Amino acid sequence: MDSESGEAAYGPQSREVDIARCFRDRFLSTQALRAYFAVYEPVAARMQQDEAYRMHIRTHLTDKLVRYGAAVLKMDYPPPSAADVKCARAFIEQLERVGAEMTQPFTRANGEVI
Repeated sequence: MDSESGEAAYGPQSREVDIARCFRDRFLSTQALRAYFAVYEPVAARMQQDEAYRMHIRTHLTDKLVRYGAAVLKMDYPPPSAADVKCARAFIEQLERVGAEMTQPFTRANGEVI
């Protein structure tokens, strides 16, 4: 989870963005981050331009990740359902797999190299 996707889904000043940043900084490996940014930067850009797409991603992925992240961080937030936990864990596992296959560092749109 990252602030870009969170900002695209919820707005820059939301609690959900803070949860996403905190979870990202504490729990995602460099490999997972590499894959995440490679996938999510273009997704976040489209979310900012397409409201229906934004709501679809928010409902079917980002909300689940935020609820899971808040639970892992033991934050006061609505608890994740079993389906949320399964979705979040599968997503993070997939990020780890894809990130492990990325042999070169990834350069984000802001120039940061991961």
